[in-house]
Amino acid sequence: MTDLLLDLTLRGSLASALVLGAARWKLIPVSALRIAFLLAALAFLLPIRIPVDSTALVALGSQEEAGSAIASAPTTALPSTDRAATAEQPVDWASWLLGVWATGAVVGLLRIAASSVAVHRRYGRLPLCTDSATLELLEHLKQRTGIHIPFGVVLVDEPIAPALWGVLRPRLLLPRRSWDRLDSTQREAVLLHELSHARSGDLIARWLLSLVGTIHWFNPFAHWLRRAQADLQEVAADAYALGRSRTSPQFYAETLLTVIRDCAESPRPPSAAVSILESPRSFQTRIEAMKSKPTSPRHPVLATVTTFAAITAIALFQPFVTVRADEAAEKQAAVDAMMPWLQLCDEGEYGESYDEASKAFKAAVTREHWIASAEGVRKPLGKLKSRELRSTALMTNLPNGTKGTYVVAQFKSSFANLAAATETVTFEKETDNQWRAAGYYIRPN
Repeated sequence: MTDLLLDLTLRGSLASALVLGAARWKLIPVSALRIAFLLAALAFLLPIRIPVDSTALVALGSQEEAGSAIASAPTTALPSTDRAATAEQPVDWASWLLGVWATGAVVGLLRIAASSVAVHRRYGRLPLCTDSATLELLEHLKQRTGIHIPFGVVLVDEPIAPALWGVLRPRLLLPRRSWDRLDSTQREAVLLHELSHARSGDLIARWLLSLVGTIHWFNPFAHWLRRAQADLQEVAADAYALGRSRTSPQFYAETLLTVIRDCAESPRPPSAAVSILESPRSFQTRIEAMKSKPTSPRHPVLATVTTFAAITAIALFQPFVTVRADEAAEKQAAVDAMMPWLQLCDEGEYGESYDEASKAFKAAVTREHWIASAEGVRKPLGKLKSRELRSTALMTNLPNGTKGTYVVAQFKSSFANLAAATETVTFEKETDNQWRAAGYYIRPN
């Protein structure tokens, strides 16, 4: 689970950086940028991968991970009961961090659920608007813009900003006080703005980015992506409203200011809604966008294709996790080879265990010395009662400088005459690709 979360975090962060750069420098059209935001969000969420040839990527592990299994792996074959032979098992920080992440994600999801329920209770039960002038204007604008999405209009007595709320049953929330003060031209501008959100599916996109921000609450890229998407949606909706209304940018901006003044007591939009006033922070940016002359990307098709291809490659292709997967396979193969060898030791077949060991093992100690040492340490412990794998590490350099491909494993073991012990077993992958014993230590806990 930790590897998957790390993989999704890396992919999502890279995709977000690419999209944020494209948005900052206006490299691709707004319509393509909307899709790019969704692709970046999916990079944070989807563990789907397209296999690629990764034979050139050799999973050799890291010295840091090796330290979680053993601080000083032996290359000699001599057993030892010295407590100083190996380091104490360190704290499993990966599990702790995973627990912290899960706690934060669950709390965030519960907050979203609770907020959605509260908003539904607050606005979902209000009666729909029956004002004929408002409904006729809305239907006229829907026909003019080719929007066929059915949604109701709710006049709210609270000083909120106009907002579109509800994915399955959309509702257009309008503040009664502001709405009564606006003339028909201003009303048209406000409705066109919200219709733009409905037309572009901004509610679904907003939910998706909220989910990303909740699951990846620790990642600043997830929050930057969500805020940038919200800003893009508002700027695009402003441009849509200006292009299809009978107002000038100055008149449209004054209409927004009128609405903002009326909702100053409650500036934040309802949760899970797309509001005409998403955040006071972005309002100045929107005003500047209205004043400036629209610019088009120099090479929109090439830039769009390149951006989409890059995001798709980041999101879907191996291998951020290929190295981890190969490493896991190597560890498992070594552990599978360890179990029969340990069984020989458990049964007192020390000579045969020596014969099955690696060349490095045999170079470090003679057969007679191994048998004598093993009998001196293992026989007094009595019969094995249980053995549980605690950790594994894939290493290319042992602490004494010996190079090769090694797996160091620690087992929590119990014997008839020793209730708790730690066995540290080192296996080496030799030139014939077979895993063989390279070291063995045991210490009482």
